[in-house]
Order: sequence, then structure tokens, then C-alpha cells
Amino acid sequence: MATSTMDRGAFRMKEAEAYLAVSRDTLDRLIRRGEIASFTVGRNRYISARELDRFIADREAAAS
Repeated sequence: MATSTMDRGAFRMKEAEAYLAVSRDTLDRLIRRGEIASFTVGRNRYISARELDRFIADREAAAS
């Protein structure tokens, strides 16, 4: 069963990579450029489900 952002509040980096089907380098680059916002808790970096949905919606809108 595929993971839906509706089931999650936030994704760890590895999970976000899998969800977006991108490499760690690509995800790091998107974060550095400010295209995807992230936050840290302790040593772990997270991306909110809402942020992933926004990023995908923006990309879809730009493609049409």
C-alpha cells in the first residue's frame, strides 16, 4: 500500500526521498534553494506532509 501524506504529519528525509522519487542530493538541493521547507527535531530533519503536497501542486501547476 502506498503511503499517503494524509496518513502522516511529517516525513524523515529518507521517506521524503521515496515519496518524491528523488535522490538525497536532489532533495538537499531543493531544500538549499528554498523550494522545499524543512525543519529539525534533535538530529533528524523532517519535511511536513503539507509542504510535500504544496511542492507537488506547484510543480503540477507549472507543468500545465
